Amino acid sequence: MPRFKRNEQTIKDAINGLVNRYGLRDQLDEARLRSKWNSMMGPSIAKSTRSFYVKDGTLYLWLNSAPLKQELHYAEQKLIQKLNKEIGHDFIKEIVIR
Repeated sequence: MPRFKRNEQTIKDAINGLVNRYGLRDQLDEARLRSKWNSMMGPSIAKSTRSFYVKDGTLYLWLNSAPLKQELHYAEQKLIQKLNKEIGHDFIKEIVIR
């Protein structure tokens, strides 16, 4: 009779469990967003992006181009959907463009 209960899970599930347990999900998602920003947004937006960060589901985005700020403001919901699709869940809920 075995003394230990077998707790088999995939490595992916084990890592996800640790990430969630230690509250690292948001930081991991932001790092994933940073690593894919240039390919997701294209060269013109990537070049005009000064910086960004995510806090409590809000993406704070600094851009160099006023016309681009206006364009992205009008396309905010579409951009949110695109970013969340890439991340794999509803990570971004709002965008503040500065």
